[in-house]
Amino acid sequence: MPDLIVRGSIWLALACFVAAQAGFRRASGGRPAAWALGAYWIGFALALAHFLAAFHWHHGWNHDRAVAVTAEQTARVFGVNWGGGLWVNYAFLAAWLADAVVRTTRPRRGVAAPSAGTWALRAFYLIVIANGAITFARWPMSLVGVALVAALLWSWRPSPRNL
Repeated sequence: MPDLIVRGSIWLALACFVAAQAGFRRASGGRPAAWALGAYWIGFALALAHFLAAFHWHHGWNHDRAVAVTAEQTARVFGVNWGGGLWVNYAFLAAWLADAVVRTTRPRRGVAAPSAGTWALRAFYLIVIANGAITFARWPMSLVGVALVAALLWSWRPSPRNL
């Protein structure tokens, strides 16, 4: 059951993230779709739950152990024993939280034509999500990751009103 909670929470979080991005694109009257912000916050809460569940059940609340496990996984996939991916995940959560706060306090900001900063943030999100949902995912869930990344890229395509 713990593994189902750890894995299920992140997949649901990513689905909420992608759905919210699509909703942010569907602006009406200068505001994103009404449900999008709620989905974004729910997704963040699920990602945080994933983080806490993984630390509890997989790492025994031991940060050094989490870094070591991350390094082992990275070595298996890329041949480089590097635990910095854990810090990248912290940055991902922090960026998601900051973005959610900005979208909550300044909703019209999220529907303007994307700036260079928006595209940089999207590139960061894409790298982290693609690595987690495709590169490090177990088969056949990596196929779900491919679908999520494709949907995310589709939601970020330029809007005709912003061209």
